[in-house]
Amino acid sequence: HGGDVNDYGFTSRRCSMSLLIRNARLLDPASGLDAQRNVLIHNGRIAGIADTATHFSAEQAIDASGLWLFPGVSDFASW
Repeated sequence: HGGDVNDYGFTSRRCSMSLLIRNARLLDPASGLDAQRNVLIHNGRIAGIADTATHFSAEQAIDASGLWLFPGVSDFASW
């Protein structure tokens, strides 16, 4: 089964993938963190956060140098 087709014609299916966001300025108000970090996402959830000297292995990677990352914060200004 390839998954369910939504109203837009896209197939939705759960996939197992990992994504590494490197060198992001991570802001987490809950913990008070404001620092440059690497963030590993696996199966749609944050699986690890570490300083930029720590290397995670992932299927895909994004270099977020100069960008900010707010994990768990919704973008209320999106339209």
